[in-house]
Amino acid sequence: MRITTKGRYALSAIAALALNSIDDDPVSIRSLAESEGISADFLEQIFFKLRRSGIVNSVRGPGGGFRLARPSREISLHEILSAVGERIAISPPTLSLDGKRGLASKPAAPNGRGGRKAGAALRELEEEVKRFASEKSLADIVGTGRRRQ
Repeated sequence: MRITTKGRYALSAIAALALNSIDDDPVSIRSLAESEGISADFLEQIFFKLRRSGIVNSVRGPGGGFRLARPSREISLHEILSAVGERIAISPPTLSLDGKRGLASKPAAPNGRGGRKAGAALRELEEEVKRFASEKSLADIVGTGRRRQ
């Protein structure tokens, strides 16, 4: 499994948003970018995707910025990562014989009995990672005791 810079920045920035949002006031991209050491332009692209996915809301005008669209306990890691295009999988996507994108139809290991067993174990591991990411919330990342959790 590989999480790109975009995925890591999305998790970092949305955690900072959850921590810095007081009384549901919006937080500016500039302040998030400065606090997390992320390019404001790159962060805008990420937050556009998070907004489109219903994870954050944007507020325009003076004092505008972003705020969580729902309480942080209702936003999962899987949802955040998926919103920015991350794929939670043990093996990378490949092109199948029919040209469609998906998981490799053949296991990476040989087709013998050992290869099939190894493939089954990797699929089980992938499901566990997905389960973890689906059950772990933004509130779990930022800790308890905050209003938005």
